[in-house]
Amino acid sequence: MSYTTMYSSPAFTTALYAACILAVVFKAVSKKITKEQIERSPHRVAVVLQDGSEKNHECIKEFIRKIRSFGATDVTLYHTEQGVLPSIEGATRLLSIKDGKKTFDDFTKSHDRADISEELITKNLPPFKGADPEMLFVFGLSRSIYGFPAWPLYVTEIVFNDDIGSYTDESFLKDMLHYSQTKAVKGV
Repeated sequence: MSYTTMYSSPAFTTALYAACILAVVFKAVSKKITKEQIERSPHRVAVVLQDGSEKNHECIKEFIRKIRSFGATDVTLYHTEQGVLPSIEGATRLLSIKDGKKTFDDFTKSHDRADISEELITKNLPPFKGADPEMLFVFGLSRSIYGFPAWPLYVTEIVFNDDIGSYTDESFLKDMLHYSQTKAVKGV
């Protein structure tokens, strides 16, 4: 068998492909993320819950506990359905759809566009005062912020997930490590 024939044979190609797959799988399995690897974590976090997420009350409390264990001092819970989410221990503020896009729409309709400033928004929309999150976790079926006000998101790391009940500790650590390794650039 010649050199050219051996390396172009289907058996060799299949074996090489299998070896590459095993190498990738082994590398992924062997790199377990630990809390010690995370050098920087957010202090202000917001969690957006799509309709139906409120049924996972215990998962929400556990998620807030995890966020707090990484040093978050301000945790905003935002729910897409008005008045559904009860008070949850560990949350700094609870907001709903009425506090988000609808409130901002009403605000902009009652002011001249030229007069709107950051100070005017902060003064007139108190639920969001100091609520500019460094990290936003969105739990829902589509990749949307579900009416969460966009103005405080100018330097926010946004993480999308389908369901808070199936969000694993490993996924959380991976997302926190990604945040830790991302350089936040403010301004142009």
